[in-house]
Amino acid sequence: MYKVVVLQLLAMLSLVMVASELRGHVDAAITCADVTRSASSCILYVTGAVAGAPTTCCAGIKNLNSMATTREDRQTVCGCIKASVQKMKNLHPDRLSGLPHLCGVSIPYQLSPTMDCSR
Repeated sequence: MYKVVVLQLLAMLSLVMVASELRGHVDAAITCADVTRSASSCILYVTGAVAGAPTTCCAGIKNLNSMATTREDRQTVCGCIKASVQKMKNLHPDRLSGLPHLCGVSIPYQLSPTMDCSR
């Protein structure tokens, strides 16, 4: 009887651990709201309203880069940025495309209103 109870407890603990791991992956998915929160301080810079990128801009870009650990995450970030910058008036495309280099991050696409988010 003792062995059966122990096996049942181990099975239940295994299920809880698997469920927690799966929930963690679902919760970890990046949303456009995450992208907006992280990159909003870059808007003044990429539209030419300020001369230099605020430190909070690069902190947000670095945060997004560290959050985007999977291809799907990177595609989500790319799509959210693309949709946002396509609506911006006074966008300076050179400032936008230079943000990753300026902030010291490497991404698999060049930031632009027409960027290819399939990578």
